[in-house]
Amino acid sequence: MADTNVEGSGRRVADKIAIVTGAASPVGKACAELFADEGATVIATDHKPGDARIAQHDASSEKDWQRVIAETLAAHGRIDILVQTAQEFFLMPFLEMSLEDLRGVCRSNVESAWLGIKHTIPAMRKTGGGAIVNVSSVLGNVALADAAAYCSAASGVRIMTKSAALECAAAEDNIYVNSVQAGAVEWALRAGSAGGAAAAKGSPLLGHPAVEPADVAAAALFLATPDSKYTTGMDLIIDGGHAAG
Repeated sequence: MADTNVEGSGRRVADKIAIVTGAASPVGKACAELFADEGATVIATDHKPGDARIAQHDASSEKDWQRVIAETLAAHGRIDILVQTAQEFFLMPFLEMSLEDLRGVCRSNVESAWLGIKHTIPAMRKTGGGAIVNVSSVLGNVALADAAAYCSAASGVRIMTKSAALECAAAEDNIYVNSVQAGAVEWALRAGSAGGAAAAKGSPLLGHPAVEPADVAAAALFLATPDSKYTTGMDLIIDGGHAAG
């Protein structure tokens, strides 16, 4: 399993063991690097690694999750933090979309998040708790044309996060489950879509069209530290105020 551990000036997650999925994406990479810089040992994974420091991991595969969890526990003895950034963005007009298109988006987004939660909680419970952060989209809160499938998947991740948080709180297992709802990061993916053109206008308040990966990583870090010790089942929206407009 590929590990990253960089000594940095900050130590907000010092000596923690963190799994970051989707680590080849801009947001996943930013999360992996920030957590490592803040003192964690990071197990960075992605279905298309592209980097020797990132381990092969299909987050929508239960067998892959079982392997990643087992290998992490064998190497480090525990899992303290899970940051799930693995997801697929998808834009297509409702009437052009097939059932398989819808199922594919749900598999890449909802099923992957569900599997990560399901297989990480037992490991965290054995060692006294931990933090799970599901990075999804603000489109789980607001609708967008041409994005019915993705909005549905993002909404599913949002509500699933809350349900998992309530179960962990009821179990008193010291596991906190929250989500980061990010605005758009890479607008090139939205080209040619009416919904994408509308969303690409970005925040009407803060004046720049896209969320920076570092902003999302900083939010994920906050939710994985004692700074958020009284926060669970919550959505932290990072979109420059777009959803509030």
